[in-house]
Amino acid sequence: MGEYESVWTRYWLRSNPFFTEPLEIDGSPIPVESLVGRNEEKRAISSLIRMGGGTRFIVFGEPGVGKTSLVNLIRNEARKSNFISPIREISIPINPNPQRVMVETLVLLYEEIKNKGIKLPEKDRKKLEMLQPFADLEDFEGEGSEWVTSTTSILVSLFKSLTKELRATGYSAVILHYNNLDKIKDEEKILNLFQEIREFLQNPDSIMIFIGDDLAHNAISSEPRIKQIFQFPAIEVRPLSYEETREIIEKRIELLRIDKSRDVKVLEEGVIRILWNLFKGNIREILNSLSFTFRELPQGNLPVTITNLRLKDVLHEAVNKNYLNKLNAEEKAVLRIILDAGKITPSELAIKSGKRPQNISSYYLKRLIEAKAVELIEARGRQRFYAVVPQVHWWKLEKTTEEQEQEKKLTEQTKNRLKDIQKKLIE
Repeated sequence: MGEYESVWTRYWLRSNPFFTEPLEIDGSPIPVESLVGRNEEKRAISSLIRMGGGTRFIVFGEPGVGKTSLVNLIRNEARKSNFISPIREISIPINPNPQRVMVETLVLLYEEIKNKGIKLPEKDRKKLEMLQPFADLEDFEGEGSEWVTSTTSILVSLFKSLTKELRATGYSAVILHYNNLDKIKDEEKILNLFQEIREFLQNPDSIMIFIGDDLAHNAISSEPRIKQIFQFPAIEVRPLSYEETREIIEKRIELLRIDKSRDVKVLEEGVIRILWNLFKGNIREILNSLSFTFRELPQGNLPVTITNLRLKDVLHEAVNKNYLNKLNAEEKAVLRIILDAGKITPSELAIKSGKRPQNISSYYLKRLIEAKAVELIEARGRQRFYAVVPQVHWWKLEKTTEEQEQEKKLTEQTKNRLKDIQKKLIE
């Protein structure tokens, strides 16, 4: 095998079946139609889309449960019907700028209009052409953005004119997909964003879908002036069942096969179950863990099936090397409390660890964040919630005594087989 040859050719696969990017309308390794399960959520989203223009709703759940792929599947189906929707999602940055969100909405919608060859009134077309340079700016707050910032009313008016024109050409409504609200960890930032774009959102000819987590859902629910323009209850996407997770992975492997006659075993029975239990069905972290395991395989031409023992060996060694070996015993003990808690505030951590609150904030949390083992996941007013990074969960994958004995036995059997082969070769 060449130094840079794809590891997946050993398994007769075109590419990595454990990719974590959402399934896109166009350009994914496998088609978005291959999404598994989620029948209840599909029905709920489809029902809201059938309500037509002026509909706004939230799809929420833990990061990594497949919200974006689910919405892309529904949008793809709607695009084949009588709805217009940009191929790309509208990404909301960690520090959201209201004007940028509005500009990006208009620019992506204009891209779709051009792709479909739809003619627009000249005055609207010229305004949309003027917006393109602003969408390309990395520093939207910097020099040159004053024109947009001072003309929010123009953006709102242009959006209404544009969507009205599309309805007049025969489309049922415009569907817009806003992503990454779950990356904003501060409730106040979420509220400020929606207060600023509230008028823009109240568009009678568009259907707006926002993707977020519990924090985003709770923030919008807590502010009556914002909540009243959204459809409630919101649609919750829960973690996948074990059966759904297994079906997704098996289907990806099947779809990526180069030669259907070469059915090379990729995973041992039980590997997916171990990771599903560890991450409580979070598909993104399950796939990340599998990708990392294959990345750590020794270079060679022959396929290596990932067994339960090999999985635990690779991942447990990695968590020791990258995190635990950098910490002392007390720091590890505090880290374990955070791991077992799921998410925790500094005051709760002080109580559980028996350490002074000032030491928790000024030393232990600071030290664990510097070691990249812990991160801030949520801020609500003065409250701060912390959790371990996903890779620290691999700490729980210690082999049992029974598994260690099994490993020794397998090693001895391998040695004996090699001796037998050597003996026969000599004879």
